[in-house]
Amino acid sequence: MPHHLQPSFYSLPGVTIRVVDHCRKVTTPFFVNDKWRIRHDEFEMKVEGVASFYAARGAELEISPAPGANPDEINLYLYGDVLAALLHQRKIINFHASSFIHNERGIMVLGETGAGKSSMAAAFSLQGARFLSDDLTPVRFDDDRPLICPVYKTIKLREETICQLKIDRRKTRRKDPLSGKSYFPVVHAGVNAWPLQFVLLLEIGDVPQPVFSLPGPMQAFSLLRSQVCSWEMLRGMPGTEEEYLHQLIHILSHVKVIRVVRPERIPVATLHSEIESFLKP
Repeated sequence: MPHHLQPSFYSLPGVTIRVVDHCRKVTTPFFVNDKWRIRHDEFEMKVEGVASFYAARGAELEISPAPGANPDEINLYLYGDVLAALLHQRKIINFHASSFIHNERGIMVLGETGAGKSSMAAAFSLQGARFLSDDLTPVRFDDDRPLICPVYKTIKLREETICQLKIDRRKTRRKDPLSGKSYFPVVHAGVNAWPLQFVLLLEIGDVPQPVFSLPGPMQAFSLLRSQVCSWEMLRGMPGTEEEYLHQLIHILSHVKVIRVVRPERIPVATLHSEIESFLKP
């Protein structure tokens, strides 16, 4: 395989990856939209000008790059929809979230795009937290206890965040071709999994300072479910969808969920300080 197409799925060993001229097809899909063809154990996606992808049984991946395709763009989809599909096939629930270990406690930060997930992961990591994942976070279980599974070894950051955190630009890498964010390598925790103990649900609101609250069980369930990666895929994977509903209940029975409504323009360091104070034992 060309060196630029070697996705390192740190939390997902046992995936056979092949670069091919033509990917296999999902012949009898349960769900189809403008980019996916899906059944419970197969996933097919074509991105014009980038690549075609085929994943099966959480263990096989085929990639057919388009002529002249940007390898960075291919890897974006590999670490996005394709990785989510492989995880869904294995029934490993995964969230739009960043995560880290702070004071020996596993913390996962969820929120919509722009809420501050990556900024908080970077801010905590720069202050001694041990980084686990950015943007996509799988959670598996050991005797019903939820564990964060590391995926990436870099964080994608906006220019404004890099400036606010005074990150040496020489330590950043190329920009994400879709979002324009820069890749920032951080010291990884170096663990295979870590117990999940806190979930922070970040939101932007019309508030003068961060507001912390503990949502009730139903609201917490709804908020957590809304941040599962590519939930629409599960329309073609009914068994996985049913399993995830049980997994969400297990997560909520073991973790403390904290909703954080933050001002839109709050400095990253200030938000970090407020959250760190709230999390003090």
